[in-house]
Amino acid sequence: RVHPQAGGAWTALWEDVTERCRAESLLRYMAHHDPLTGLPNRGFFDEHVLFELSRARRYNLPLAFAMVDVDHFKRYNDAFGHAAGDQVLKRIAGDIMATVRATDHVFRFGGEEFVVICDGLASEPALALGERIRRVIASSGEERERVTVSIGIATCAGEALDYDALFLIADKRLY
Repeated sequence: RVHPQAGGAWTALWEDVTERCRAESLLRYMAHHDPLTGLPNRGFFDEHVLFELSRARRYNLPLAFAMVDVDHFKRYNDAFGHAAGDQVLKRIAGDIMATVRATDHVFRFGGEEFVVICDGLASEPALALGERIRRVIASSGEERERVTVSIGIATCAGEALDYDALFLIADKRLY
């Protein structure tokens, strides 16, 4: 900051804002990411899905929306404890990230639910990706720790569905 002084003199004050920028960056990260899995959270998803749908419509691209839900997770937590359940959720997050394409977006939707948004992915490849995710998770970890997931997939062409319709279709297909 530069300040004029009496008699025509100037004084300058330099401030290093590096630490403040780091703190603001950390706060932004914490606001948009799940602390357990490190994945973007529901709040970030709510913003991002609208952008992806808008882009799909604008460029007439297919878009796949997959909801992943851990089967009988309450039973797992009751049997093995919440700490073991947290480890399973972390492992599932890693399994999904290792299975999807680099351009896909994975979110912790809440509880034991995850969402994957795959831009440019039509129905058949989306189903194949969902099946790969399901198989990877079912075979991951020690046998005692293994869980299964159900996946509901909805796809749309660029001119098609809005978020609410996509969500409803994926949610119904989850069951």
